[in-house]
Amino acid sequence: MVRVKKSLDAMDIEILKILSSNCREKLEDIASKVGLSSPMIRKRIEIMEKLGIIRGCVARVDMSMLEGVSSSLVLIRHRGSAKLAESLYRHPAVERVYISRAGDTIVALIRGVGGEGAREVIDMVKREVPEAEIIDVNQIYEKPWIPEKPGISIIYRCGFCGGVIIGSPYVLELGDGIKTFHGRECAEAYLQKKRLMQV
Repeated sequence: MVRVKKSLDAMDIEILKILSSNCREKLEDIASKVGLSSPMIRKRIEIMEKLGIIRGCVARVDMSMLEGVSSSLVLIRHRGSAKLAESLYRHPAVERVYISRAGDTIVALIRGVGGEGAREVIDMVKREVPEAEIIDVNQIYEKPWIPEKPGISIIYRCGFCGGVIIGSPYVLELGDGIKTFHGRECAEAYLQKKRLMQV
């Protein structure tokens, strides 16, 4: 049975910091830095993986080391941003899209060779929304961010209905990790739906 965590403690935060700077760090090295045994480190990492806090290990590519590759942020001010955001996200040069809470500003992170990506995206926006205000930012400083203080609550969502779970979740351990639910009824409905989809 997987232990469901309510929040991240100081050890979890330290483990996440180490893994975010080098996801291939040896368990023994993490253990010596954090002050826990290797089996305890492995268990904490496995729990965070099963809960979906850690989603895998990826290579962080320094785009500035690749000749001709550029990164740009394009800020677009326009009412009715949802449709435009979908068009942007489908564009191959766009890596990420952010929409303001007010829904009137979009920020798109664009990668391309020789500035082509940003130019293509800006041209597309001008065609789709000629009245939009566009700001092109071409210098970006990035680093992984991990919270400094322990005690950050973990938000669990129901694997069946998607709603936020208040209180203790009902937990099922499945082959691909764990799923959390509001209660047994949602868990049974999820399993029934999964069985119907397999038929």
